[in-house]
Amino acid sequence: MDADRTLQNYKIANNLVSTGKGSLSAEQLSTLNAQLTNARVAVSEAKARLDGAQQMAGEGMMSKSATENLIKLRSEYRDVAAKASELEGSVGPGHFAVAKLRKRIEDLHKSIKDEEQRIADSYANEYQIAKMRESELAATLAQLVGEAGTSSQAQVKMRELESSAHTLRNLYNSFLQKFNEINTAQTETIKVQNARMLTRAAPPLYRSSKKAAAVLAGSIMVGLFLGAGAAIAREWAADVFRTPQAVEEVTGINCVILPMVKAERTASLFRGGAEHLLLEEFVLDAPYSRFTEELRNLKAVINTARVGDSVKVIGVVSSVPKEGKTAVAANLAALIVASSGARTLVIDGDVHLRLLTARLAPDAREGLIEALADPSRLATLVSKRRRSGLDVLPCALSGRLPNAAELLGSPEMEQLLAAARNAYDYIVVEIAPIMSVADVKMIERFIDRFVFVVEWGQTKRSLVREALSEGEIIRERVIGIVLNKADPFALRTIEAYKGGKFRDYYQE
Repeated sequence: MDADRTLQNYKIANNLVSTGKGSLSAEQLSTLNAQLTNARVAVSEAKARLDGAQQMAGEGMMSKSATENLIKLRSEYRDVAAKASELEGSVGPGHFAVAKLRKRIEDLHKSIKDEEQRIADSYANEYQIAKMRESELAATLAQLVGEAGTSSQAQVKMRELESSAHTLRNLYNSFLQKFNEINTAQTETIKVQNARMLTRAAPPLYRSSKKAAAVLAGSIMVGLFLGAGAAIAREWAADVFRTPQAVEEVTGINCVILPMVKAERTASLFRGGAEHLLLEEFVLDAPYSRFTEELRNLKAVINTARVGDSVKVIGVVSSVPKEGKTAVAANLAALIVASSGARTLVIDGDVHLRLLTARLAPDAREGLIEALADPSRLATLVSKRRRSGLDVLPCALSGRLPNAAELLGSPEMEQLLAAARNAYDYIVVEIAPIMSVADVKMIERFIDRFVFVVEWGQTKRSLVREALSEGEIIRERVIGIVLNKADPFALRTIEAYKGGKFRDYYQE
């Protein structure tokens, strides 16, 4: 309408455009007042920071305005000053080292002053910018207040135009409503025919699609593929070993797998009652089990190596603790004695944890440390297992030794193993994990072959590769890898292709 158009043009020409909260001028005044208040607060804060920085710089104190570089310079200044004072008291003020430190103190003092000046300059710059912002806002507010007085007369004219436009709008709406009522009365309505139900719906008497079997078969196949894909993805994400073939592919070293076993309470002929049999002597309790047979395979490999070389000292290691190397070392030694009657000594060379001693010679008060001091006492320091006939050289310590690696790589250890070579056919040495301590690097030159223990389904492949790379000097002497603690139920699934006859030779 012309009246509305005239009103809007008048508002724009006289800067009387209104918003939802009032006129544009009033809203601008409110906004500028808020901005001016914030600017004045910013000026006060900048002035306070500038004054604080100047005061703290003059006093040489640490303050909130100090930068990380200034804190570092002041800390270094105190350290150098303290060191100079201490050195001056020791060698005198004329020493060249004292002079050098004094020169450093002067340089640091100059750097501190420069940094404080830089901070003060930056705060002064912020203060000037805040002042300029405050002045600009104050000038703009004064100009807007002057314009507000000029526009008061224009607002009177604007209200007259608004009243006229409102009256004309009401008349227009009234005439438009009457016009629509007349048109509606003259319009003919369309008659709607009544609907009829021709046939009542009935439930189906037979299946419309006969593809249920195909759908079921397809669903089963899709489920199998999804399950296999999930299993492969899970195995790939786990990055662990579950088969000897996987170990041999990654390391290129022969591998045997030992299922997880446990010793059960049973009758004992040695103590005349019931006792808890040791896991470390499981090969004696279950000589026809798969655990024992796999260790026989490892012993056969060791015997083959003895044909060409003088292999007597076997080191048993692992990447990290708790992979079962204690049980492997003890059972391998017990199997050697039980199968061939060879004179066999097992040495607890893990002087940090001493688990082999705790299991096979818990009452020992002397052992490896005393044998290193006097190798001629070896025969008197060993503990013989009555059941297996195995000789055990324990490590009787109340705590850990800080120089354990040096002891294992010392000439005394070489002399002790030389004495053991003369007295025994086999010497099995349990050594601390490769990735935990440096013991294996020190004792390796006395060891003929190594057995590397890997925990099934737990030890990462990358960790095994790293351990073998860390112990590169022993890699060529690793005679076999033992994949230990394999889940028997999982093994049945993994080795299902071998059939049930494969397990007929084993007696658990």
